[in-house]
Amino acid sequence: RATGEGVQPQEYTLVKMEVVKPLPKKLSPLEGKRVFLAAATLRPETMYGQTNAWVLPDGRYGAYEINETDVFILTERSALNLAYQKFSKIPEKPSCLVELTGYDLIGLPLRSPLAVKEIIYALPMLTIVTNKGTGIVTSVPSDAP
Repeated sequence: RATGEGVQPQEYTLVKMEVVKPLPKKLSPLEGKRVFLAAATLRPETMYGQTNAWVLPDGRYGAYEINETDVFILTERSALNLAYQKFSKIPEKPSCLVELTGYDLIGLPLRSPLAVKEIIYALPMLTIVTNKGTGIVTSVPSDAP
C-alpha cells in the first residue's frame, strides 16, 4: 500500500456560538451583525453536554464576514477553507473585518444552540492547534475520551 492510500476528506460540522450582546469594545465595528465563534466538530450530537468553548490566548483569529448579517470568528486558514465552500460574502475571498487574538475572546459570553446552559463562556487553553479545525474548540467533558 502506498502512504495515504484510501484517505478521504473528513466532514466537520460547525457549531455557531453567538456572542451575547452588548459586544465588547474590540468587537464594536461589528455592531448590527450577528457575531459567532465557530467551532468545528466531528461529534455534533454531543453538544447537549457543552460547558464552554476554548481559545488559544496567543492565537491569531479574525472576524470574517460570511454574508450580509453573519460574522464568524475563527482562524484565517479556516476562513479561507470556508470561502472556497462559498461561505464568504465574496466567493473564495475571506473578508476580515477585525483582527483578534485569543486574549480578545477570553471571557466572551456565548449562546450555543444545543447547550443546556443558556450562557457559556470562552476560556483559555494553551494546547490548541490552529492549523486544524477553526482554532475554536468546544468543550463537552461528558463525552471526552
